[in-house]
Amino acid sequence: MRIALGLAATLLATTAAAGPTTLRHQGRLLDPAGGAIEGRRDLTLSLYADASDTPLCSEDRTVSMSDGYYATELGGQGCDLAGIDFQQSLWIGAAIVGQPLEPRTELFAVPVAL
Repeated sequence: MRIALGLAATLLATTAAAGPTTLRHQGRLLDPAGGAIEGRRDLTLSLYADASDTPLCSEDRTVSMSDGYYATELGGQGCDLAGIDFQQSLWIGAAIVGQPLEPRTELFAVPVAL
């Protein structure tokens, strides 16, 4: 029994150290007049190493918005997060219909929960 538990703990530690395979992202979009955007919209989400760099990777997502709020994940459809160095500062940016939305948001680490 001890061997199986030790192996499981090692596998969990190795997986956790490898970094995330997806990132959850939530946001709220408002129109220029301050009204909440509703319905389904196509977004392009990108990760950046700097607040003004070219993207490290990008993905297109269709999201449903309610009162302007949306939630989605980044990773697996163009953003191979395994190749991203999460020890550096990273920013996430969004674009709708090719128009970048400002400002980009810096990503911060949070505690891991198992």
